[in-house]
Amino acid sequence: MEDSSPAAPAGTLGSPGAADRSRRRGAVVVGVGVVVLAGLAVWHLTRGAATGPAAVDLGNLWDVVRDRATPEARATLTGSRIPRTLAGLLVGASLAVAGALFQTGTRNGLADSSTLGVSAGALLAVSLATTLGWNLTGLPRGSVALAGGLLAAALVFAIATASGATPSRLILTGAAVQITASAATGLILLLDVMAAAGLVFWGQGTLSQFNVTKGLQALPIVLFLVAAATAVGPRLDLLLLGDDNVRALGGHPGRARLATVAVGVVLTAVAVALAGPMAFVGLVAPHLARWLGVTRHRWLLPAAAVWGAVIVVLADGISQSVTATGTIGELPAGLTTALLGAPVLLVLARRAGAGGLDSGSVGTGGSRRPPRLLPLTARRGGWLLVGAAFVGVLVVVTLQSLGTGDTSLGWGQVVDALRGVGDPIAHDIVVADRLPRALVSILAGASFAVAGAVLQAVGRNPLAEPTVLGISGGAAVASLALLIAFPQVPAGALPLAAFAGGTLALVVVVVVAWRGGLAPERLLLVGVAVSAIGKSIGDLLVITSGPQLTQALVWLVGSTYGRTMTDVAALAPWTLTLIPLLWIAGRRLDLLALGDDAPRALGVHLDPTRIALLAAAVLLTSASIATVGAMGFIGLVGPHLARTVAGNDHRRLIPLAAVSGAAMVVVADLIGRTVIAPRQIPSGLVAALLGTPLFLLLLWRSGRRAPA
Repeated sequence: MEDSSPAAPAGTLGSPGAADRSRRRGAVVVGVGVVVLAGLAVWHLTRGAATGPAAVDLGNLWDVVRDRATPEARATLTGSRIPRTLAGLLVGASLAVAGALFQTGTRNGLADSSTLGVSAGALLAVSLATTLGWNLTGLPRGSVALAGGLLAAALVFAIATASGATPSRLILTGAAVQITASAATGLILLLDVMAAAGLVFWGQGTLSQFNVTKGLQALPIVLFLVAAATAVGPRLDLLLLGDDNVRALGGHPGRARLATVAVGVVLTAVAVALAGPMAFVGLVAPHLARWLGVTRHRWLLPAAAVWGAVIVVLADGISQSVTATGTIGELPAGLTTALLGAPVLLVLARRAGAGGLDSGSVGTGGSRRPPRLLPLTARRGGWLLVGAAFVGVLVVVTLQSLGTGDTSLGWGQVVDALRGVGDPIAHDIVVADRLPRALVSILAGASFAVAGAVLQAVGRNPLAEPTVLGISGGAAVASLALLIAFPQVPAGALPLAAFAGGTLALVVVVVVAWRGGLAPERLLLVGVAVSAIGKSIGDLLVITSGPQLTQALVWLVGSTYGRTMTDVAALAPWTLTLIPLLWIAGRRLDLLALGDDAPRALGVHLDPTRIALLAAAVLLTSASIATVGAMGFIGLVGPHLARTVAGNDHRRLIPLAAVSGAAMVVVADLIGRTVIAPRQIPSGLVAALLGTPLFLLLLWRSGRRAPA
């Protein structure tokens, strides 16, 4: 069996009476959405900064429509207002339907239009083209974005299909490609600061650069794909029943899943080409439709399309209204969308379920017991040997890091320097300069990876990591705000800010998600909403940071530059205390990853246990972010790298994840400070660029070894 089968969504295979009620509810939700959308569209046509004879507002809109207004007003309406409103409709509908299809195809309620790397691939392509000096005004930018998004998705399909296209493998591959493309984009932005501001703005999603010709070309594609997906709605309903049930009914779940996701990919690519990445719509709109009681895809997809358009049109109208005040420059519509959609998702998450969607399996293989790449780890002696090998790798890369730089030192010289003997100059180079960075890398990498392993077990979702639950966002925003407001702030103040931000994010997540308990699905949805709010605030700080733009970007991706023994002393107590405690709690993590029934039967108090584990994860994450910045990649990929070797036994997984995360950051620090010396590449970017291919290779090999 490839994946655990979630419960079928309500009304999927119900009685004729239930089917009639479902159709009526779907028609009502779509109808109300159309009315709301029509009103918002009229209001949206009056938004903008045009004044004088060119102004178009509610007072003269009807005159403009009847051709009784000034030529300037008519030009405003036809030249900018109508195209921009059309863009909002197309982009919102495309992203919402794509998100619904991704959630169905992957059976994961956290999936959205960014899941398969389309958005990140598009942004990377545009960033590369800009850096190379291509003219990206109008249609060319959209074409480059479309090509980049489709290429990223094609890569995901190729890798996932080769390793067995189960839902969990599909989303893990997509997450890895998304991380790699985002890291490459971050590197380009840091190397080309002049282009960074504009690309950061476009990368949030904006309708201000909409091309009418491109929109008219996209319209029939969007209409056809949405109509086609709606027409096969009953077959999409079956995908939520689980692969075994689909086969029993004569279907081909793998083909159906890939076809479903492929349609979502094309819709996402079209939307990104029109307006840039605006992924949060694809998460909120389908959940809103399900919360309103629409579960069958025949009505779910149109409902998601209408309400997705509502979200984008409303967000863009608010962005233009803020611009018209003249207090700040225009906000990207995607940023406003997240700020609007996140509170909506918080409300929706109070209603537990994801509409029959699975929370996902924590195993990379899509099963509770993923295949191990090294069968000898099943034996105690073999496991000890593998663990020793991993520690040996960490020691080797650490010694190499300490010996590599402007002045190269042999391992013997490094060891002598650490012992306090030998050349005094070598001692100063190793102990005063390189050792603090290496120790910080080890501690931060281990902390991020272990925190990710804990969150994946508690949330029972392979996409869970500190970023998803809002912990990274809260900690990073608090630290970033302090850094931008007070550039000369003492380093000791950053950990306090990070702790405050991460803790506040966790408190919000737990309080909002609590509804007679902490259901993992609800916890993750709330976490995603809080994370979106944090990311939006962080992006806004970056956009408005001015002279601190480069420093802000470095902080958001993570860097070990300039770290001292003071930083080591600040981080070490948290890492060295919490990781052993979490290792002791390994058996409880094993039980939590299996569901609620098993731990209850064994007397585990679920909610206190989850809260305690979440608190440990937030402390590890906040302390690490305060020291090195936000390295979200390590928390996602580190546990999965360890899992491909150790399986889901957390007494083995946690130490192996800690060592894997530590080694990745040490290697990333070494490469980042040497490859383009004297300039340095942030360690977070290097870790993502180098670690993801390794993760994809292991995922592919584990898929080939998986039983049929």
